[in-house]
This record gives sequence, structure tokens and C-alpha cells, in this order.
Amino acid sequence: MSMAVNDLLASIMAEDTADSTEPQAREVLGFTIKKFVLQALLEKAITVVPTRDVMPVLKCFQFQVDAQRLRVVASDLEMSLIAGTPLVSVRAPGTAVFPAKKLLEVVKSAEDADVEINVKNTTARIRIGRASWTLQLPGGYDYPAMPAITEAEFTTISRKLFAEALVAVRYAASRDPSRANLNIIDIAEGKLTACDGSRIQQIRIANFGQHLRIPISAVDDLLRLLRISELETIDVGQSDDKLIFRFGSDVFIVSKFFAQFPDMEAQMLRPAMENRHALDVDKSELLDALRRVRINADPESSAIKLEIGDDLTISAKDKFGNQASESLPCTWTGPTRTVMVNHKYLTDMINTYGDGTCSFRFGDDTKTRRTPIMLRSANGSVGVVQQMNADWMS
Repeated sequence: MSMAVNDLLASIMAEDTADSTEPQAREVLGFTIKKFVLQALLEKAITVVPTRDVMPVLKCFQFQVDAQRLRVVASDLEMSLIAGTPLVSVRAPGTAVFPAKKLLEVVKSAEDADVEINVKNTTARIRIGRASWTLQLPGGYDYPAMPAITEAEFTTISRKLFAEALVAVRYAASRDPSRANLNIIDIAEGKLTACDGSRIQQIRIANFGQHLRIPISAVDDLLRLLRISELETIDVGQSDDKLIFRFGSDVFIVSKFFAQFPDMEAQMLRPAMENRHALDVDKSELLDALRRVRINADPESSAIKLEIGDDLTISAKDKFGNQASESLPCTWTGPTRTVMVNHKYLTDMINTYGDGTCSFRFGDDTKTRRTPIMLRSANGSVGVVQQMNADWMS
């Protein structure tokens, strides 16, 4: 459903910045707020404050104070966050920028008391309980304006469900800058999909009809915001060039990623659906065995060997000849076989699995093609990892 962005976004994004070059606009600002309220705003906003070398002003919070509300703004140009509250007593409305890391440190270190902040010219005076601080502030005239968004498509979704779905697939997304079209979590037709070319993970999410491509660079920040929120639901939307995640009065904005996500479902997932040989093994026992055997896996290849028959034997060997192996009980419906797989990829896939017994599916290898390994869970999650070319199968 198309709708105008709520009053919060409209007032933030459509705010007239024509007088932002006039020093008089930032000469006076004053308000009082509870410490726990301000600290919560700052801890949300610090999520997107860059740690790398960037424009110095981006390492600051921008405070926007009007007669009824405080908004704390942070941005790294690709992502922006606006955290707002009406729980503030305003003496003088205005706008100022504060060094983000230092201000958060000041607030966290203080006793639990009212926070009184006054800014005149470029000097801020902060009093919390018996302690007081003076901070010299940047002028802030080069702080980037928030994107102008007038309309967006929004879908309301369970915060917990959305977070769990992102966690279930994010490990499989590519972080390789040379594969930009895979640096994405793709959401389409009610499915979240991530793939790095060697593995793919997908999970279904009910009643989500939007098509979004979330840059993997934004996913960890988004997950942090989802985890610290106490809301039951959030609103997920998009405009022409932005993704918008609305947490009540807080808004997280991400620049859209326009690279086309390839049809990895057709390339990797659908072929694996034809796998017919079933391997069932206890999840916790398998993870424990992988953790022990991988100690002697070659660090460059991360390769382990799976010998599947009456039981499952996991083994590893590094280039110095160090070896490890462990056997587990299993149920196997195919002929005895040996496969090689990256233990990190296998472990990641198993860790997203919701059932107590892992049910893998294997296909029939040929002389020229090794079939992928599929793991499908009752919760609608399905993962696929490619076999590795083996140079020590004996």
C-alpha cells in the first residue's frame, strides 16, 4: 500500500535547510532530558557513525531540537539513522552537532540524573547530576541533509521474525567487492536469499510482498537495531532510491543497491532439489565433531572429508601431515561415498538449521560434475553448499 511517510519522516526530510549556512541558526540550543532516554537515543544512533577516515563531521551526532521533540541524527552517507523522542523539556530550539563517541562516553559515565544541555555559539555545556562538561563543537554547516522522502511503500512485519530470517541467510552473502551483485540479501516473493557463488541460503517469510535488495554492508547495523528494539512490529519500506526501516519514532535509511541479483535459485537451489540420497545425523553431535576435527584442517582450504556409509566419518589433514578423524552414527540411503567440503561453510549452514536431526540430501556425482549438498529444515530454511575438488581423497 502506498502511503505518505508519517509526520516524523516528513518533518525530518522536508525540513527547509536554506538557512543552514547562517551561523545565527546554531548559536543557541537548550533542553533537559532524562539520562536513560538520551543514552538510548545515542546508542541507537552510534550504530551508523563511521569508524573509518571520512568527513570529520560524520563522526558527529546532529541534534535537531524543536519545541516538542529531540531528534538525534547520524549518517555515513550510505546509511542514516534518526532517533527521536518527545520526552524532552526544550528551552531553546535549534540545531547543533556533537562529537559522537565523546558525547556517548560522557552520558554513559554519568550518574542517573537529568541531563541539561546548553549550546551557545560553538560551546556546549552539559550538566548531569553533580558533574559538568564543556565541549567545543564543530560548526556543523557541512553536515549532510537527510534524504528527501515523500512517499514510500511500507509493509508491517514481526520484528523478531524479520531478525531471525536475516540471521538465517546473511552468512551466505558474498563480501567480495569484485562480486557486487552478490553483496546482497535479496527479498522477493516472500523469500530471503543470499549467495556467494559457493553456497546459497534461503528462507521463506510469510506475508511479505515487497521486493528489496539489502546491501550486506547494512545488515549487521540493521540487526543491531532490531535486537535492541522492544517493538513487536516494524515497518519496512522503500522509495525510489532508499530502503526505510521504521521502528516507531526511529528511522533507519539505507541507500538502495541497484546491482541485479542473479537468479542463483535457478543455478544452485533448484538442481539441488533433485538430490535423492538422504543422510540423517544428530545436529549437536555433528557440530561437536566438526569443531574437533577442523583443528587439523588445512587453514588455506578449510577442507574436510566426509565418508558416508554405515556411519559418518569426518576427517581432516593439513599440509604438514597432521590428521584428525571422528565417526558418528547416521542413517544413509545411498551407496557408500566420499565427499569433500569446506568445514566453515558446512558449519555455517548447520548453525542456521532449526531441527535436532540434520537431514542432508545428496545427488549422484558424474565424472565431470559433483552435485551440491543440500540441507533443508522444517522451518522453511534451505541451504546448499558446493562440494570441493579433492586432492587427498584417499
